[in-house]
Amino acid sequence: MPYLPKELVTESFIAGCTVLYQTVQEYPGLSQVPIDRLDWVRNDLNRLGYKYRTRYRGPKSRSGETHKVNARAFSIYFQE
Repeated sequence: MPYLPKELVTESFIAGCTVLYQTVQEYPGLSQVPIDRLDWVRNDLNRLGYKYRTRYRGPKSRSGETHKVNARAFSIYFQE
C-alpha cells in the first residue's frame, strides 16, 4: 500500500474538500480511483499543499504506458 498521510482525512474534512474526503473514505490508499474524480482530487491535494505523483490505470499504448486520455482509473503516490 502506498504512503498516505495520516492526517489527510482530517485535513480534507476541515478544509471542506468533500470530494477528496469521500474519495479517501472509499479508496483508503487512493489506489484505483475512477478517472471522473481526477480533477477534483488533484485540485484539493494542491490546495492542501501536498506533493504527489499521479499514475494512470487502463489500456496501455504501444510504448507500454497508459495515457490520461485512455485511462479508466488513477492512483496517487505521495512524496514523503
